[in-house]
Amino acid sequence: MICDCNASESDHDRQSECDVLEFQPVLEHRNQIGDIFLDRACRQPIADYNLDVAARWADAAQVIKGLFCHALAARRIEDKLRAAVDLRLYDRQTSLFGEVIEELRAEVAVHGVSSHGVILAELEPDRSEWSRAGAPDPEAGRRVGEQLDNVLGMFWRWNVVVHAATCRFKAWKSYATGHRVHYCAGSCQRRVGTKSRTDHLLTGETPIMTLSYTAAGQSFSFGSLKEVLAKANEQKSGDELAGIAAHSEMERVAAKQVLAATTLKQLRQEPVVPYEEDEVTRLIDDGLDDQACKRIHSWTVAELREFLLSDQTTTEDVAPIRRALTGEMAAAVAKVMSNMDLVRAAKKCRVVAKANTTIGLEGVLAARLQPNHPADSVDGILASIFEGLSYGIGDAVIGINPVHDTPESVARVLDATHRLMGELELPTQNCVLSHVTTQMKAIQRGAPAGLIFQSIAGSEKGNTAFGITSEVLSEARELGTEKCFNAGSQVMYFETGQGAELSSNSHNGADQLTMEARCYALARLFDPFLVNDVVGFIGPEYLADGRQMIRAGLEDHFMGKLLGVPMGVDACYTNHMEADQNDLENLTILLAAAGVNYFMGVPMGDDVMLSYQSTSYHDVACLRELMGLRPAPEFERWLEDKGLMKNGRLTEKAGDPTYVLGLRAVLL
Repeated sequence: MICDCNASESDHDRQSECDVLEFQPVLEHRNQIGDIFLDRACRQPIADYNLDVAARWADAAQVIKGLFCHALAARRIEDKLRAAVDLRLYDRQTSLFGEVIEELRAEVAVHGVSSHGVILAELEPDRSEWSRAGAPDPEAGRRVGEQLDNVLGMFWRWNVVVHAATCRFKAWKSYATGHRVHYCAGSCQRRVGTKSRTDHLLTGETPIMTLSYTAAGQSFSFGSLKEVLAKANEQKSGDELAGIAAHSEMERVAAKQVLAATTLKQLRQEPVVPYEEDEVTRLIDDGLDDQACKRIHSWTVAELREFLLSDQTTTEDVAPIRRALTGEMAAAVAKVMSNMDLVRAAKKCRVVAKANTTIGLEGVLAARLQPNHPADSVDGILASIFEGLSYGIGDAVIGINPVHDTPESVARVLDATHRLMGELELPTQNCVLSHVTTQMKAIQRGAPAGLIFQSIAGSEKGNTAFGITSEVLSEARELGTEKCFNAGSQVMYFETGQGAELSSNSHNGADQLTMEARCYALARLFDPFLVNDVVGFIGPEYLADGRQMIRAGLEDHFMGKLLGVPMGVDACYTNHMEADQNDLENLTILLAAAGVNYFMGVPMGDDVMLSYQSTSYHDVACLRELMGLRPAPEFERWLEDKGLMKNGRLTEKAGDPTYVLGLRAVLL
């Protein structure tokens, strides 16, 4: 067996039982072959749609695309065949495919011979059904479908090695179950070994895959897509703590190259936590839109990236594909983006949410007023609220993290904030960020809440550690819809953070970015009004420094928006991280440019109850002025009516909590 991919001896030993043949097309002739398939397949007229046969032809197009890297041809074929297939054209279509096979044989014979030689075997499938003509019927469709499966199986029985240093190869489609596949994307070799020439294409077995990339004489092998995702991640101390990070920048690049060539369909079929074992995986997958999936699941991660960054792609273009995307897909494309890519793509992924205020609109930057107090003192909380309102903060929510997680304590703070909102005629919503079940008890007893909060994880095990299930979240949403003081239909507020799953040993060996993306895919199922990442809150064990914090904040905002949740970010850090105020401000400016829905507003940027650093009231006010942004429209009208803002700018009364306190006295 000839191979120059630097595979290990064990790899070669596993191949010894297989007929490994080699095929070395030249780039220009590969494109010619793709053109032949394109021209002949698309020459046929369009008639009635038949999904079963169209899907098989689309798969055939993907095999051609994988073998010959002729992306344009394969895409046009797929679009054509998915649009319509006339059952009466079975005879012509299948005979056509036979002609294409002959063309391939001729092209290989003339152009494909290399110093290694070319051997092609079993090129002739059974054509017993190919000559059938007559009226369409379901049985004919089944028989011809089987023949098309045989054609696909024939491509696998070639057992080819494709070598083309100028191109990047896709992962083989997972319908080739029962086959052992080796990727050598760096040298662009691909070795395909079969257990037996008699194995049928669809055996129901799970494929065993090894993905590799060779660059600069070094060969990097990856045991699974989960490993590829982990090692393609930018440096994170959490991944290093888990022992799954890339060992070098070269290995990170190799993983990114393999990931870029992976299809979205394969990412769906290989979630980082198996469907059978995890409620979150099942909820996400079962919630996907089949029609949207058919449109994009043949795309590679690289093609998704190009779509998102294209000048022609708009917010309206992104919305229809969201329900075809899983957390793994969002994480994958984030891993092959630069920081500027993340900003630019997120800007297109606008998500508008409506409660008593409307956030996410173009030109709007909202803020959560976070008046935490180390003793849950109502007077202390109200004093911080007066100051925050004077800076125009609070249009996202007045949200308090309680010290005491009891229904009575929660109800006391909800009552006080709700009463203040009524006295000031303030258009916003309140929330106490205790455990969801505690809030539910308080609300059931009559406490006035505007939103219901819960931290969530990207795995069932992680959510169990949080004390929640999907049923609990569904019950909370139903209760909120019925009881919350909320003019919209979005009553849930979720919080996440990279590293949460690792901290509870619920990450299933997956990287923290991918697990974070799964949180957003889960959150969208409950149509939340707010979702935010507390990017640097968990600590340096997961994000070591300012650079990692900035990267994580941009990744999380992009992934959340791509998946369709109204994403805010708590741009923050803990005092034992290698980060400072400059890092925090750099992140907020980048996120404001990316169209983030909201930030936190904390007195002086220092949360005296949670002991971490975040964005202050005046930080948000400065960002609005600097970036030409404004509060939520309902809230801005209130600010103007109360003399705190004029033409989108704070007045001289801003920053004075006694002024707001005086407004309360006047209104009372």
